[in-house]
Amino acid sequence: MDNCTDALGRPSSKEAQPAGTPRGGSRRIGRGQSGEVWLAETPEGRIATKVFVGGTLGNLIHYVLTGAPNPYIWNEDAVRTAFERRRLLHILIPFWLGDRLTMSDAVSVGWNPERMVWELGTRFVEGRTVPLLHPLRPDDANLRVLTHEVMAPLHAHLVEAGFIGTTWQAGKGNPVALNNFLMTEPGRFVFIDAESGIPAVAPLDPFRMLSFYLPHSLRMRRVLFDDVDLPRLRHYLEHEAGPLAAALGTDRLRELRERSARLGEHQIRWRALSRTERAVAYHHSKCRLTNAQAEHFRTHPWQWRGREAGRGLAKASAWLRTALTPRRRRGPGLGERARGWAANLRGFVTSQDYRHEIGRRYVEGRIGAWQERGQLSAGDAAALRRDLARMDEAGSYISDFGAHLGLKGTFLLLELLLLGGLGLLGVPWLMLGLILVLDGPIYRSVYTLWRSARAIAARRSPPWVALLVGLVPFLGSLAFPAQMIWSARGAEDDLARFILCDSFTRIGEKLPVWNGKDSLVEHRMNRLGMALAGASARRRQA
Repeated sequence: MDNCTDALGRPSSKEAQPAGTPRGGSRRIGRGQSGEVWLAETPEGRIATKVFVGGTLGNLIHYVLTGAPNPYIWNEDAVRTAFERRRLLHILIPFWLGDRLTMSDAVSVGWNPERMVWELGTRFVEGRTVPLLHPLRPDDANLRVLTHEVMAPLHAHLVEAGFIGTTWQAGKGNPVALNNFLMTEPGRFVFIDAESGIPAVAPLDPFRMLSFYLPHSLRMRRVLFDDVDLPRLRHYLEHEAGPLAAALGTDRLRELRERSARLGEHQIRWRALSRTERAVAYHHSKCRLTNAQAEHFRTHPWQWRGREAGRGLAKASAWLRTALTPRRRRGPGLGERARGWAANLRGFVTSQDYRHEIGRRYVEGRIGAWQERGQLSAGDAAALRRDLARMDEAGSYISDFGAHLGLKGTFLLLELLLLGGLGLLGVPWLMLGLILVLDGPIYRSVYTLWRSARAIAARRSPPWVALLVGLVPFLGSLAFPAQMIWSARGAEDDLARFILCDSFTRIGEKLPVWNGKDSLVEHRMNRLGMALAGASARRRQA
């Protein structure tokens, strides 16, 4: 008999495995803060199963706020709340928005015995993320349609019907949530991910926090995490009973009422757990506690807190010992690294072929990355590669772009050593910050001035656009792409604008906290890059 079942947060029957939950033959198709998504062919059709393993950041935030990782991992009531919420939204969203938006329907709830987590089975829907812009696709209206004609009205309907917490996954102040929507065809979308990995604690727009999330959190006396305002939902279903029955039928209305009642039961149960009960239930679900131990600690919370404090001190002590223990270095030593650094620097300064190869490989890699994401068609990627292969005058600018990239990496070690030494000498933090901001413009300007002098000596136009752009902190690596846009003609202009557009897109992808592929921040930076590339081209042609 398993001595860690039939208690808090554990499945009542470990052997139960609902129909439609795939096991063998599945493949992973996604990963987020709440879990992994696996796709499998089943007798019921293609099923996308969300396995709630959680993410490091999300679990840490949950632990600090509630005492345990994401409740979808370990609590059956939380997962069944998500199941009923999806079934309700699967019915309500088309009622609200017609065929512009659908909801990926939930089909099963199951326990994954191998990974000891809960999982949610959903109907798989074919779709793709909203396209990014690039010079060969300079305009696309689908982002505006999604944000203004789908997401904005969806937020209003969710709030009206009581799905307050779901607005976070639907993108209200949360730019990362844009990739929770897939485009099935132009102007038509599906909402695929309604289960959060992180509570609604850090919207990008502070106004959203102060005007929406904070007031609702205070009213509900907890940080919002996919919460449904149950009285508001009941009121909505009664107030809109006539229109709902007319549009959907009385059977659907009855189903909505029954599912809302079940949702309420599950949400109340898992939300009623204390901080200690959550922590005990989580460890019990992982079989780190027996049934008897779990029941004991649940009724003796101070003993549990003392146990956790002891475990925390032991882990901190082990980490400190590991950090202070000298470790044998692996890989190249400092002298070998210094020789490699010097060789790279000599190559950047003396060999245009070396610089050109660095730049060419970088651009080739970025074209491949866009094609792998499905943001460049095979034909568009081939056209850009042909432009890269046959560049003539602008080819020197590819070399210079490679030099800026190489110098950035080469000087990184020197910069870290310099800042560390100055910090030990007591140099003020403000001065160190200025060095960090200004070192890039300095080495870029030295290189570009050297290239300008050579151009003048050869009676060619100096790269003065690159000189000016190179002075901008953090964006100076775009100096020679900007020069390429200014100087290029015909097809070469497409490649130059692609490099500039890609560089801004990568800034949006790497932005801390709200970053990620297909996030709204990435799309906004992508469009900013396209706008600047277009403005530069129009200015040059004027």
